Amino acid sequence: MALNRSLAIAEEHSDVPNMAGLLGMLHMFHLRGGNFRTALQYAEHSSKVAGRLGDAGMITLAHALLGISRHLMGDLDGARVNLEKAF
Repeated sequence: MALNRSLAIAEEHSDVPNMAGLLGMLHMFHLRGGNFRTALQYAEHSSKVAGRLGDAGMITLAHALLGISRHLMGDLDGARVNLEKAF
């Protein structure tokens, strides 16, 4: 709940760097809880935020999050594409 509220505050203030960090935390939270579909949604959101930020490190992280999520969802081809982009 606290992470979701923090993300909402960051979005209200257009605080893109904090949005990216919070999305990474939310992704990991849901990933570890076995909620792979929700984790993928946060990874996709993270990718959009990273694109807005234009930071190479954040874009790399977003590709890694997407690759991990897609792998766990069974989309091995999609996972490979994202993980190779992260590499």
